[in-house]
Amino acid sequence: YNWARLFRVDMLTVLFGFAGIYVVHKHHNDKKLYFSILLFILTLFTKQSNIVAPLAAITFLFIKNWKKAILYSTIFGIAGLSSLLLINLLTDGNFIKHILVYHFVSFKVSLLIKNLLYLFSRHLVTIGLSTFFIIKQYRKQGKFFTLLNIYFFYSFAFVFLSGRIGVSHNIFLDLILISTVLTGLQINNLINHDTKKIVSYSFNVILIIQLLIFFHIPYISKEIFRTPNYKEKESSTNVFNYIKKAKGKVFCYDMS
Repeated sequence: YNWARLFRVDMLTVLFGFAGIYVVHKHHNDKKLYFSILLFILTLFTKQSNIVAPLAAITFLFIKNWKKAILYSTIFGIAGLSSLLLINLLTDGNFIKHILVYHFVSFKVSLLIKNLLYLFSRHLVTIGLSTFFIIKQYRKQGKFFTLLNIYFFYSFAFVFLSGRIGVSHNIFLDLILISTVLTGLQINNLINHDTKKIVSYSFNVILIIQLLIFFHIPYISKEIFRTPNYKEKESSTNVFNYIKKAKGKVFCYDMS
């Protein structure tokens, strides 16, 4: 994990997106469904590239009831486009220029491979368990295109955009979130159903492996993982040495 993603917009946009997914999951058969439109608009205006949750919800609705999906998409489109045009008008055209026009960047396969290796070296267990849950759910209940599954599919596909120049590991947050949720549902299945001991033991071992991958050791050597603590210590030491050697007063901004 990297501390940088904690003070960016990504955590907030994922929160709005998953809240919208929850509303669609609970209320796709009643009028409360349309409250999710507000949440998805907040998702897109928090981070414009995060289309995963709205896209998953609309796809799910088209599978369940295409007439309702068309109405939902129309309201969503009108509300979203009206908000976009209003904000663009208030900013003298700079909103669309900076958010859309300036975001056309190059794509590097080498960067994509590097980011995918980063993702799967840390989250392969939960992604694998999520895939296992989806397959098992389909074999036992015949359910495949559920809302959560669709959200997982789109989130997984979205990580292949991580080869774009300037994209950080924050692009993985949707997949990490839904993988954790599906893993939790798989754990719930094991608890509530008679399961062979070998399966339960194997599952526990796999979760322990994931825990060890996430295990945080403050100030660990940078040759292994550059933890937030290590980087903070390294940066603070550099700043301290710089200030110590400086002659006279030191003007600094937003630093202790």
